[in-house]
Amino acid sequence: MTAPGAHRQRGNAREERIPFSGSLGIAQANQIYGAIAAEHAAASRLIVDLEGVTQLGRVAEAAIVAACRVRVRRGDFIHIVGAQGLVSDIELALGTPEQDFEEAPPRLLEAVGLGTLTKVASAAALLQMAASSSAAALRFAFRRVHLPRHSLRYNIALMGADAVGIVGLLAALLGMILAFEATRQLGDLGAKALVPDVVGLSLIREFAPLMCAVVVIARNGAAIASELASMRAGQEVDALRTMGIDPVEYLVLPRALSLILTTPMLTIMAMAIGLLGAILVAILFAHLDLALFYYRLVEAVDLNDLVFGLSKSLVFATTTSLSAAAVGLSSGSSASDVGRATTHAVVLGIFLLVVCDALFTFFSGVSHGR
Repeated sequence: MTAPGAHRQRGNAREERIPFSGSLGIAQANQIYGAIAAEHAAASRLIVDLEGVTQLGRVAEAAIVAACRVRVRRGDFIHIVGAQGLVSDIELALGTPEQDFEEAPPRLLEAVGLGTLTKVASAAALLQMAASSSAAALRFAFRRVHLPRHSLRYNIALMGADAVGIVGLLAALLGMILAFEATRQLGDLGAKALVPDVVGLSLIREFAPLMCAVVVIARNGAAIASELASMRAGQEVDALRTMGIDPVEYLVLPRALSLILTTPMLTIMAMAIGLLGAILVAILFAHLDLALFYYRLVEAVDLNDLVFGLSKSLVFATTTSLSAAAVGLSSGSSASDVGRATTHAVVLGIFLLVVCDALFTFFSGVSHGR
């Protein structure tokens, strides 16, 4: 079951490696406990090697945990390798992080280099996901592939219809806030008649698409990343590849198309509800006439502004779905990796949202200046 522990000098600390192999169950529990928790062991770092273990029973696992706790109380450090997912479970039960005497904290240049490599890898994964999704969308457009039955309808209902309430409420509050602030600032200048201009352009060109995108990222982007990361952790993605099914076509494409279809609709609804909230504030608090508000709004906002806002929503939906899918499919295989993938997807989605919005505003200003 075990091989003799190999003792060797390592810096100022002695290291002991105890390898296990084969099937470990209740019959080997006492022997496991004795091998790890031996009182004569003088090592200050213990490596429990489970690489050769084919099956680890609950009793044997409990014996490993109990023996390692004995060593921890003596001041030793425990490092467990092998057995894949069982390692994290055992170390979680121990409550002792992996430590290495020889590894020093990374230096500044090393930390910057590692961070840069991580960002480059994320960008490469995002570009690869964009290329794969575009190819899958083209195959779907030419009827080379078929989406899973009812998947598009289900995802549209989940990502669109279920978000109507929160988007409508936020849009009404946003329109009222904009109208309040515009009334207060413009009222001091004697220009309350310009409130519809400011509120209409702000809502349609900027705030309605941006607010919908934030809701979509927090709600749907996080859901896409967590679902795909859970499937990857459960080896469902590998199972699809084994069966010859492209995960991008089967998992990513229905979610991306649903998000791209529903986000502009939510944006149009947010524009309308936000304007209704602004009209309510303008009539009740700014004492503007409804006909004047309508006249000024039509004069200030044209079809190009509406197209500009909807174009933003399409780009925001595309970047959100692709970034969330890329993060989810590139996550690790442990339970903690699922949480990290969800957090990373939200952060990356908001970052891309701000970058795309800045690019839209910049190029819009350049073209308008011409």
